Amino acid sequence: MTDQGLRIDDRVPVEVIEMPAPELQGPDASQYDVIDYKITRRLAQRPGSYVVLEYRRVVC
Repeated sequence: MTDQGLRIDDRVPVEVIEMPAPELQGPDASQYDVIDYKITRRLAQRPGSYVVLEYRRVVC
C-alpha cells in the first residue's frame, strides 16, 4: 500500500464487466453517442488468488 493506494501489477488478472446504459437500448438508441466510459476497479479475492473486477459504464 502506498499514498496512491494499492499497487497492482500485470500479474493480477482483470475481469471486465460491461454495464450497458439503458439509453442505448430501445427505439431511441440512435439518438445517443458513447463519449466515454466510467471505469471503477475493485480488488476481489477468490480462493487462492486475486482478480481485479473492472466495471465499465457507458457515458452518453
